[in-house]
Formats: sequence, C-alpha cells, structure tokens
Amino acid sequence: MPYEPLRDLQPIILTGMLYSALIAHPSLPANSVKELFELVRAKPGTVSFATSGQASQPTIIVEWLRKVRGLDFLAVPYKVQTQGATAVLAGEAMLTTFTIGQSANFARAGKVKVLAQNSDGRSRHMPDVPSFKEAGFDVYIRNWLGFFGPAGMPHDLVQRLNADVNRNLLQNAALREKFLTANGLEVEGPAGGSADSFLAFLKADREYYASIIKAAGIQPVD
Repeated sequence: MPYEPLRDLQPIILTGMLYSALIAHPSLPANSVKELFELVRAKPGTVSFATSGQASQPTIIVEWLRKVRGLDFLAVPYKVQTQGATAVLAGEAMLTTFTIGQSANFARAGKVKVLAQNSDGRSRHMPDVPSFKEAGFDVYIRNWLGFFGPAGMPHDLVQRLNADVNRNLLQNAALREKFLTANGLEVEGPAGGSADSFLAFLKADREYYASIIKAAGIQPVD
C-alpha cells in the first residue's frame, strides 16, 4: 500500500465487527466442517473454493488450509467476493466465505448451506451454526470498521470525535440499527472503546494476520 496505517493514520474509534460464514452450494456432499475436510482429503484438488484476490479472506483461508492442514482445495479466483458468492449460488463453485447476515438470508431461502461462521461464539444471525473454533477450524479472520483521521490530529479532537461517535451512533439504538447492525455489523467489544484501545486492537490484529499469512506461505504481490 502507498501508506503505512500505524504511522499515517490516527485511530479514532472501532465501530463494529463484520463476521463471515463458510457457505456451500447445497449439492456439496458435506454438512459440517469435519465432513468437508474428510471430503477434501479423499478428493484433493477437486472441491472448488471461490476466492477474490491475494489478500482476500478466502485466499488466506485456502492457502492456510493447504499449508498447515494439508487440505488441497481448488481455488477459483473472482474479482470481488460478491462474484464468489454468486458463483456458489449458481453452483459454479462449491464454497466461499461471505458476510454472515447475507449468508443467513441465502440459507433461509435454501440457496446455500452454512457450515460455520467466524464470530467468537454463536451468531444472532444463525444461532444453530457453530463458530469456526467450535468446528475445529482454528483460524480467526474477520473484518471490522472504524473511524480514522490523519496522523498528528490534536489529542483533544480525537477524544471529542470518539465521544461523539459513541454517543450519537453506537449508543443511539435507532441509528446503530440503521447504519450498523442492519448491514451485518456487530457492535461488541472492543467496538466503542477509546482511541488507545483501538490502536492496541490494530497492533494485535496486524500481528495475528502476519502470523497467519506467514504460516500460509503467501507472498506480497506488486
């Protein structure tokens, strides 16, 4: 990237976590992560997994499973993840990860089956679906949203903006539902904390991703 996030940006507040689900076309002969792994071990290189770029969540998962678990999926690249989800709906690919709220809608309509989801515990969107951890899938990759400003912002301005977003968005039930939870975000810790806690979260998140990417053997691409 042409910038260094921890150097060039000032964290203001983390506003929410955006979790994903591992979705499969209904024709996939596996109804759990355990059955999926058994299928891939029996038929390596044949179970298609839609990905969307070198740094995308699906690519990281597929490469981590290949390198660490010895599970050889057939990675099928798409430009964006919405195309990957569309491919699973159409049966062009068997698996991908997609936002948990929309995945729940697809599942209710019978268009996909959901094997796992990556929140800490059970999700309000699909309380009967196990988390990745419960399913024996120990990779914790999720997206999040937050507010940033340019590096060097006055400390009192950072604090004021943090308080304003907390009061007028995160703690306002109507606006929180309209702009965050209706779009699949979960407003839970460490969302809504101080700017310093957001910075600590960013540093820990960066270190974790670096460890996963290293384990997966993914190399930077110009």
